[in-house]
Amino acid sequence: MSSKRNIPTRRFIKPTFEFLIEKKRDGGEFNQEEIRYIIDSTLDGEMPQHQLAALAMAIYFSGMSAQETADLTEEMMLSGEVIDLSHIAKPKIDKYSTGGVGDKTSLVLVPLAMAAGVVVPMMCGVEHDYVINTLEKLSAVPGFKTHFSNEQFASQLAKIGGAIIAQTEDLAPADAKLYELRKETGTIPSLPLITGSVLSKKLAEGSEGLVIDVKWGNGSFIKDLEQAKQLARSMTRVGRSMKRRCVALVTDMNQPLGDTVGTSLEIKEAIALLKGGGPDDMKELVLKLGMEIVRLAGVAGSTLSAKQTVQRHLTDGSALEKFKDLIKAQGGDT
Repeated sequence: MSSKRNIPTRRFIKPTFEFLIEKKRDGGEFNQEEIRYIIDSTLDGEMPQHQLAALAMAIYFSGMSAQETADLTEEMMLSGEVIDLSHIAKPKIDKYSTGGVGDKTSLVLVPLAMAAGVVVPMMCGVEHDYVINTLEKLSAVPGFKTHFSNEQFASQLAKIGGAIIAQTEDLAPADAKLYELRKETGTIPSLPLITGSVLSKKLAEGSEGLVIDVKWGNGSFIKDLEQAKQLARSMTRVGRSMKRRCVALVTDMNQPLGDTVGTSLEIKEAIALLKGGGPDDMKELVLKLGMEIVRLAGVAGSTLSAKQTVQRHLTDGSALEKFKDLIKAQGGDT
């Protein structure tokens, strides 16, 4: 299930960590070998925490080029297992949201995409402290299990076309280490580090394409609209450079989404949406994101066709049936 790194043919002379920190501090650009060395040193603990913290801060202030960000994403992706889903013929598209209060779109979009013939391999990682993540919401369903092996994950995808599970420890382990450090050093908002973190995990889980919901506003960790647009551009550019279909929408998070916030309440609201009802703002966002998923998957060609496909599966009960299949497959009480 793992992929091997592209080992450089010429001999790489290891730089000192001080050199790498100073290079980035002064606005220099890392090459792929230097980024690989940074990720390897992070993974095996060779780089001391205080120097890794200094490096993260240098990246925060000096940024990274598109090529550096792509190299960082690839090296973090290859730091662990890369799941191979090539045995599944259907298109494999995942959805990611930067998170916001009352955002329960994943609960609706996963079964909706499944109903449209799209396989959705969704692994959920660490979220921001003020956001109730998708797994926490699903924990309101009695018996629902979220921890599976990569093999069980792939098997469920082949069987029913979707899964929402906790990220396994052997997926992008370098990112897990870096993320903890970023939380402690105030470097969470770094756009290249966000891009590398999200895409390394999403591409390691086997998805061929990704629809990203970048939220901005006072209910999001990105307060500024222009910064949200920059992140959307960064993610789509890097995703495409890694030969993945990728689209990002920038959406308003200046007020809670829908009418409810809370685990079981949000499950109930998601079910209402899957029955064709639910709050108008949620329905509108589900429609927009759902259309992008089916278009990216090639299930629908035109905007009109994509809209009709999404609306049909929301109103004919097929998306709700797929939600039941998902709950049942992961041990939950339907």
